[in-house]
Amino acid sequence: MDTSTLLIALTLVLLLLLLTARRRRSGRLRLRLPPEPPGLPLVGHLHLFRKPLHRTLARLAARHGAVFRLRLGSRRVAVVVSSAPAAEECLGAHDVAFAGRPRLPSAGILSYGWATLSTMGTAAYGPYWRHVRRVAVAEILSAHRVRQFAGAHAREARATARRLCRAASRQRHGAGAAAGRVRVELKSRLFELLMNTMMAMICDKTYYGADDDGEVSEEARWFREMVEETMALSGASTVWDFLPAALRWVDVGGVGRRLWRLRESRTRFLQGLIDDQRKEMEHDGDGRELPAAAARPRSMIGVLLSVQRQDPEECPDQLISSLCISSLEAGTGTSTDTIEWAMSLLLNNPDVMRKARDEIDAFIGQPVRLLEADDLPKLQYLRCIIMETLRLYPPAPLLVPHESSSDCTVAGFHIPRGTMLLVNTFDIHRDPHIWDEPTSFIPERFEDGRSEGKMAIPFGMGRRKCPAENLGMQMVGLGLGTMIQCFEWERVGEELVDMTEGSGLTMPKKVPLEAFYQPLHLAAMDALLIALFLLLLIALMETARVRRSGTQRRAGNVPPPPPEPAGLPLVGHLHLFRKPLHRTLARLAARHGGAVFGLRLGSRRVAVVSSAPAAEECLGAHDVAFADRPRLPSGRILSYDWSTMGTASYGPYWRHVRRVAVTEILSARRVQHFADVHVREARAMARHLHRAAVRHGVGGAARVRVELKSRLFELLMNTMMAMICDKTYYGDDDDGKVSKEARWFREMVEETMALSGASTVWDFLPAALRWVDVGGVGRRLWRLRESRTRFLQGLINDERKEMEQEQGGDRAQPAARRRTMIGVLLSVQRQDPDACPDQLIRSLCISSLEAGTDTSADTIEWAMSLLLNNPNVMRKARDEIDAFIGQPCIIMETLRLYPPAPLLVPHEASTDCSIAGFHITRGTMLLVNTFAIHRDPQVWNEPTSFIPERFENGRSEGKMAIPFGMGRCKCPAENLGMQMVGLALGTMIQCFEWERVGEELVDMTEGSGLTMPKEYKLMHPPCEQTKHTPQCMHSNHIDPARPIS
Repeated sequence: MDTSTLLIALTLVLLLLLLTARRRRSGRLRLRLPPEPPGLPLVGHLHLFRKPLHRTLARLAARHGAVFRLRLGSRRVAVVVSSAPAAEECLGAHDVAFAGRPRLPSAGILSYGWATLSTMGTAAYGPYWRHVRRVAVAEILSAHRVRQFAGAHAREARATARRLCRAASRQRHGAGAAAGRVRVELKSRLFELLMNTMMAMICDKTYYGADDDGEVSEEARWFREMVEETMALSGASTVWDFLPAALRWVDVGGVGRRLWRLRESRTRFLQGLIDDQRKEMEHDGDGRELPAAAARPRSMIGVLLSVQRQDPEECPDQLISSLCISSLEAGTGTSTDTIEWAMSLLLNNPDVMRKARDEIDAFIGQPVRLLEADDLPKLQYLRCIIMETLRLYPPAPLLVPHESSSDCTVAGFHIPRGTMLLVNTFDIHRDPHIWDEPTSFIPERFEDGRSEGKMAIPFGMGRRKCPAENLGMQMVGLGLGTMIQCFEWERVGEELVDMTEGSGLTMPKKVPLEAFYQPLHLAAMDALLIALFLLLLIALMETARVRRSGTQRRAGNVPPPPPEPAGLPLVGHLHLFRKPLHRTLARLAARHGGAVFGLRLGSRRVAVVSSAPAAEECLGAHDVAFADRPRLPSGRILSYDWSTMGTASYGPYWRHVRRVAVTEILSARRVQHFADVHVREARAMARHLHRAAVRHGVGGAARVRVELKSRLFELLMNTMMAMICDKTYYGDDDDGKVSKEARWFREMVEETMALSGASTVWDFLPAALRWVDVGGVGRRLWRLRESRTRFLQGLINDERKEMEQEQGGDRAQPAARRRTMIGVLLSVQRQDPDACPDQLIRSLCISSLEAGTDTSADTIEWAMSLLLNNPNVMRKARDEIDAFIGQPCIIMETLRLYPPAPLLVPHEASTDCSIAGFHITRGTMLLVNTFAIHRDPQVWNEPTSFIPERFENGRSEGKMAIPFGMGRCKCPAENLGMQMVGLALGTMIQCFEWERVGEELVDMTEGSGLTMPKEYKLMHPPCEQTKHTPQCMHSNHIDPARPIS
């Protein structure tokens, strides 16, 4: 090259740069255009593109603002939007202006042009696009059609689960090992699932069979390569589309030739499917021609061919091909990526996976059946997982590009006509101004509509929003839900799953997901089928019985029974029970009608009530009908043949026991009589805490860490034992040691609670299984009964001896005026031995001990946990105590949120009755889920929030707050319990400053059992002492008579 040529070239380049700079300066003077990074001639900003593209654009947005401009080649101008307000302005206020699509050369080849015969995603906005969208929405994406395709989705999800199970079985047998983990590369399995699903919808064909040999048919392999080539060329054409026309004409890189070959290949494939479907619709299996009305197509192509028969111009073959190819591309690659991302997130967050499986098991049951499409709307947490996955890893992170059809203004910047719009949903979905902890995986953020109004647009927005959202959510939900339901999943190693994004217009994982899996219940599918066959006769017998009873009800005009979930023969619904039971029943109520639903616990019928009106109907209008108690086998053992007040059948004996209890030990006078005992023990606990702080060498302003549950149990046990027999088991030695008798008594109460929970299932086993004592529960119950009997009879004998010694052995002398519960009852016994035998005294004492220690300790612990999480309420309570105002708002709100008996004591119907329009037969056990009723949003404002003020000035009168029950079987010890809890809680608030152990809130997870303990014991530092601590040590600073009066 000579010198003159070089000078000419340099001069031209310089002139080009000057012209470019001048044009940009003049443009800025005329209109305020979005900012843009420095570019190069001809290529513009293409040199800035790095993989993945959405992260490159996010970095440029951080430097140049939420709205900035790019030049893609020498002609195409694009605006990138990376903020929610700007995106809402583009796709909301300027929806029509941005409804167009850019006419990219690659789209012109693959999508059959842009104006007519093109796909719905690339067609220009106008009459043709509206026609294509109407056909798609009305014929193949309507709610009715999506439900019609649900069978294919569920069938293919189950087929994938079976193939995984059989692959695991072959590998285990081949290795000669027992059940173990199997490693799987999940991307290919998910692609197989989604491809089979989509092809079953499109033409009722599948490409992966049940041969289980790992081989893929040639046609299936070819199709997969075709889709992968489509994705690869979509990425490669990102740059090719913006090259100058001359470079595209000479086909730099050979991209154009590859695009044309792919178009021809796809066209032949789809036209073959259309022709095959047309032949099937026109002829039956014997080759005879069928009339048009006889064909009932269920596939997508069949539906569109039916439309074509009515109007050939409305739905030509080219339109069918374009709709099918759009469905295939969107339904395989993007859905596969979404499930793979979701599984990766779940493997990195196993607690979320456990919660999702618990939700599926609670709503569906296991191993009764597999997930179906109709279950998805009820599985809200599964939907939250999918939405959170789509937020973090949207399938199209830049959406499908839009193009402005007219000039408009966005975020104060002028956007000229013909500008391409890229909406960076990846950046918007991780905006810290909108989302808390934006990069964290928190599915709960989508619960209860909490994220409504926030910019989560994985499917786009406005009139060009993806119309297949419902179909996609159904496919992903069934695929992901089946994976969670059927298998246990683990990461390959200890390190977290790599979450790096790959490149392309979609967002695949850079490293395909590999994981270990182990079949959960489907591994024994063959054995299960055999077992189900053996149980079929029993099921048929049960069905015949139900039909007979239904016939009898119809003959007598009886209302229908309550709805109930699917059960199993013999065990009924026992397999659905999860801990804690009250939450399981609340989930079942949400699925099966809410107010009243039925269960079968073994052979016993149960009605579960979870709404205030139904509970009021049961315990109000039908109070007498439900005044009975079920005669459970464990109650026969522990309750002395159902003789305690809580287990006795409604009748003369129950009325006698209740009269003795209410008049002799639970009257207002007797409760006030026991008040000094309550104050003394509350003050003693305050002294223990104070001396423990001194003993640890801390000053008045120091903090001491304490495990509160044991301290509360000590307080309540001492209080109850002082009331019962004037004995205490925790002294003033402050050495932290517990006497042998006290430790034994505490273990006895804990064993009682444990066995009460264990017997929940044992009570409903068939009599033969109870007779052989499955699990050893029966032996433990009898040992506990003997132990409690010896303990209580010893207390009665000691008290009797003391009374006789006081009277000098003279039985004719009037009974001594005793202050203990046993003493009072022995005085009644002296007057009438038949009215109050030792058996009755024992039953009343054991009921008081069980109800007065563990449940009261739980209530105080819950209250302290709530106060620690709400320090402003703690301060208000202390100010209230200082002002001598005794209102039980905090205690009532604690009892509302965490009732000590969340299902109350079970009732039983003594006659047939009707509840909420359902027929309840005689002998049905009634469970009233106060936990669900107390959190009913139709009754309570902000039902899960701790708001003691809701009980001020009688504002909650008339609302259904029944922690102590309702009706004639209501707990008669309410006043005693409120006094004990109030004095203990008030003393701790008054005498000490309390703080949490760390910055995080106190864990409020409920434990299991018939009561409601905390799952994790409350640990925190209490002792900074307040100004009232000295008075708490020496005087009755909280007056028990004040709240009683």
